[in-house]
Amino acid sequence: AETGSGKTLVACHATQWALMSGKVALIVPTSRLLAHQQFLRIRDFLASSAGNGKQAVEVTGYTAGGWGDSEWRDCRQRYDVFVGTAEIFRQAFVDCGFLNLQEFSLIIVDECHHVWRGSGVAEIMMRLHCDLDSGRRRPSPRTRVLGLTATLANCKATTKPEFERARRDLVDAMQASIEPCAGISERPPPVFQKLEVGRPPPQDAVDFARELCEHIWRKIQDHGVKKCNETRLKHI
Repeated sequence: AETGSGKTLVACHATQWALMSGKVALIVPTSRLLAHQQFLRIRDFLASSAGNGKQAVEVTGYTAGGWGDSEWRDCRQRYDVFVGTAEIFRQAFVDCGFLNLQEFSLIIVDECHHVWRGSGVAEIMMRLHCDLDSGRRRPSPRTRVLGLTATLANCKATTKPEFERARRDLVDAMQASIEPCAGISERPPPVFQKLEVGRPPPQDAVDFARELCEHIWRKIQDHGVKKCNETRLKHI
């Protein structure tokens, strides 16, 4: 689906449905900032769902990079939805076994065209879809996979054969079929405007930046800050 068509809303409703039978992981392969943005959206969606009672946690290198078995065990007991970066999930699912794929009913991969061979998400998918008895890949009978993207191939694909190969690799890695958006009325594509110097940004961008900065400041305080640096850091 194209940018701005509501993929995040699809992820929110899919999460709500999947929580009836297990935990949910939303993996963002690209950046911690985007993972934080998705976490805020999922968190607010769950909070607005009457009678839900489910909570989300953000797991990125910044928030969970130093976690060990006890921290992950406590996290599994307290939270139902995990939103974070591919590398942290690869460590938790594959390297260290802090998270068990069998506990998850749904894994959502945002920007799934970044699932290239050898990537962190590809390793998770390999572990999820590998049949230990036969050694073959097959869709997991327990955990569903939902990939979201505005493009079916990595931006490095410049020719039709490269695009087709990238498409096949994506389908193979995810062990899923590709379903384009259907039944949506035509509308003009989204317009992105460059902010000029001196022009104030949109209020929602200001609110997000303020919340992100406050979150970072709290984390800095939690880890201890020298008194001489406190005033300076507050203005960063």
